[in-house]
Amino acid sequence: MDLGDRNSGYCVRDETSRIQLEQRVGTHAKALREVAHARKVRARKTIGWQTLARLARIDPELLYPVTHRSAQAQADLMMIGARAGVVRARTGLVNTARGLAKSYGERLRAATCAIGIRRKPLQPLLAAIETVSERIAEYNQRIEKVAQESYPQVALLQQVRGVGTLIALTFLLTLEDPHRFRKSREVGCDLGLQPGRRNSGKSEPQMHISRVENPAPRPHAGLS
Repeated sequence: MDLGDRNSGYCVRDETSRIQLEQRVGTHAKALREVAHARKVRARKTIGWQTLARLARIDPELLYPVTHRSAQAQADLMMIGARAGVVRARTGLVNTARGLAKSYGERLRAATCAIGIRRKPLQPLLAAIETVSERIAEYNQRIEKVAQESYPQVALLQQVRGVGTLIALTFLLTLEDPHRFRKSREVGCDLGLQPGRRNSGKSEPQMHISRVENPAPRPHAGLS
C-alpha cells in the first residue's frame, strides 16, 4: 500500500506476479489497517503500490511495518505540536515588533514585549503577543497536568539534567511502546540519529548522521 494525504492506493499480486486487485481508498482509520512503509524502501526514489506488491511477493523482509500510536497518545502529541505552532507564531510577532521598533530608533528589551515601546502603531501587535503568550501558558498547564496524571515515566526522565516535562513527554509519546525495540540502540535509529557507514575493504568508517529524522514536534521555549 502506498499512503497519500487524502487517498492511498494498494495492489495485490498472485504467485505469478499478475495484478489481481488494484484500487484507491480514502486515507482514514476505517479504510486502512496494515500497510508497508513506502519511505523505508530504497529500491526507487518514488515507489508506487505496484512496486510494493512486487517487493512483498519477492521478499516481505524488504518492507518495513508501520507502528501506529494509540488514539490517546496521538491526541496528546498533537497538543504538543499545537503548542509548538503557537510558540512559532509568537516568535514571529516578537521579531516583527522588535524590527519595527528598531527602525524607529528604539529597542524592545522584554521577550514578551510587555514593556518597551508604547507608541500607538505597535499597541495592537503588542496586545496580540500578550494574547498568544497567554495561550502558551495554558498549553504549559495542560501538558503538566497530562504528564502528571497519565505518564508517570516523565518523572523518571526528568531526573536527567536538562530534561523537563515537555522534552520527556515528547520523547515518551514519540516512542510510546519501548518494548517494540529489541535493543536500546534502535531507539536512536528510529529517531533518525543513526550514523551512516561506508564499507571500504576491511574498514567500516562511521559517517555523519543522516538528515532523515523523525518529524515529531520539537520543544520550544517555555517548558524545557
